[in-house]
Amino acid sequence: MYLGLANCCRNIISLSYLNTGSTINAYYSSIIALTGILIGYFYTAKPIRLSSRYGLGEVSIFLAFGPLLTLGTGFAISNETIQLFSNEFYNLLVLGIPIGILTTNILFINQYPDYTSDKKVGKNHLVVLLGKKASRWIYALNSALAIGSLYFISENIVNDTQSLLFMYLLIPITIIYSFYLISGLFKYYNSRELIKYNIHTIYFHMFFSFVYMIILANFQ
Repeated sequence: MYLGLANCCRNIISLSYLNTGSTINAYYSSIIALTGILIGYFYTAKPIRLSSRYGLGEVSIFLAFGPLLTLGTGFAISNETIQLFSNEFYNLLVLGIPIGILTTNILFINQYPDYTSDKKVGKNHLVVLLGKKASRWIYALNSALAIGSLYFISENIVNDTQSLLFMYLLIPITIIYSFYLISGLFKYYNSRELIKYNIHTIYFHMFFSFVYMIILANFQ
């Protein structure tokens, strides 16, 4: 596994250098890749165990599957050198926000069925810390932030055609599906019926990611 990972990183670095003639993108994409590996390892591994660290698990999943993912991809495949803290840098970070939030919601809603066992073993994620009932609002807030970030992207980052697709396709679908999921969580948060909404949270993420990638396929 580690040999394959090393080969993958080497190929990304080589491609980045060939595209830009500079080592800057390759350097930063390597740092981000290493950060992602460390987050993945220490999410459950001792002594850090991010998944049990009072909400740090949720934050790390958001970063690894959201802003860090899009930023690292941008550094790896860009035909131009991306300067640190440039407009392109911040745009790539923002583009990862909705994906990161929706991935976090998958983790979050799947913490409900494990609430009792997680509490016993000291796995102090947000649902354990706040309780099932109060934690429903975190899921709802995440959904609202995802929708807000889509609106921001449509108004400030993408081109006119992409903006229309966001406004008339992706944002309305996200609002409707999110309302369905939030309603289910609020009603069945303490019931086995919640499993239906756990599954649909995953389905929605898959559908959203597919449409999101198609819309951003020609992102400049």
